[in-house]
Amino acid sequence: MTRSALVHAHPIAAHLGELRSSLRGSRRRIDDMLREARHGLEDSAEAYVAEGADPVEAERMAVEEFGPVGAVAPGYQVELAASVTRRSLLFLGLLVPMGNIMAWLQWRDAPPLAHEPPPGTWVLSLSVDLIAWTVVLAAVLGTIALRFGSKWFEFRPVFAQAAATAIFTILVTTFVSGLALTYMFASARGVGVEVLAAELPGVGYLVAWSTLTWCGFRCLRAGRRARLLRDEASAYAD
Repeated sequence: MTRSALVHAHPIAAHLGELRSSLRGSRRRIDDMLREARHGLEDSAEAYVAEGADPVEAERMAVEEFGPVGAVAPGYQVELAASVTRRSLLFLGLLVPMGNIMAWLQWRDAPPLAHEPPPGTWVLSLSVDLIAWTVVLAAVLGTIALRFGSKWFEFRPVFAQAAATAIFTILVTTFVSGLALTYMFASARGVGVEVLAAELPGVGYLVAWSTLTWCGFRCLRAGRRARLLRDEASAYAD
């Protein structure tokens, strides 16, 4: 069935299909949101039918009352961006402490230091810990705020971009500083290249970093889409 035929025969299905194509985010979350929208539209159409309207005309009137895609899509996209941001921050807040525990277990049985590590090793180690725990604290507070603070503030697309920035910051910091500290402590222990290679991040770290990278890009994508739809809606209103 062509789009024009679908719009003519099933206005609600056509409208929701257009709305779906404009949204970016979790497919399951989009399905849930559109299912609720469909129920509301169908209830509205049934009310018009009860008043004597033709079923197709009733659907058209319900869609008109619901609003054009350009007007309603920004609100749905902001909600999607808030959802993905909240989940990404929660994952970040859980992942960093787990990574620190894994690092401690990894180095617990390492050979003792043969001499003092290179200058700056301890400063770098302390700086990494401070950055990591600052990000964790911000992630936890952000998760709580997004979960329970909707009554006091409105979610903005920039929040999703800020979450992505935090995620990419901790990724770069962890990767670069982790390699540097591994080399510094391995050198201070007097171990060879083969031991150094064995103590580099394993599959678990790579999976965690890959997942976190995916979360960061999801935040960026959802946030940018929400901002774009809002700008388009504002331009249309003007």
